[in-house]
Amino acid sequence: MKAKPFGLCERTYQFADELLDWIEKCPRTFMTLELLRQLIRAGTSVGANTEEGEEGQSPKDEAPKLGIALKEVCESRYFLRLLKKRAGPQNNPDDFILEPNGRGQKEKASREDAENPQSFSEGKF
Repeated sequence: MKAKPFGLCERTYQFADELLDWIEKCPRTFMTLELLRQLIRAGTSVGANTEEGEEGQSPKDEAPKLGIALKEVCESRYFLRLLKKRAGPQNNPDDFILEPNGRGQKEKASREDAENPQSFSEGKF
């Protein structure tokens, strides 16, 4: 993966862009096609909801959209984990999947930040 840009909207755009590049390389089978379709929906929705949240009129408008974006991140990770075994060793999605060791702490911090949208604009992520 490329170096992280500073802004959350740009980072979620980069995530979706790199995810779509990875998806293009995946083998197409009956099983992977449906998982890839769902991954496309969830993975690109992260950035769309982040963009919409950033355009909110107030922090109260922003928080729900960022919360939805976080849920889409979790859904994307789920589909990536399912595809890991089915996409072949040359298409390993590990760059997109958080390691299980730190996942709980990172998710907790992300949930807390979704409840406090100001932390997103301060460049915490």
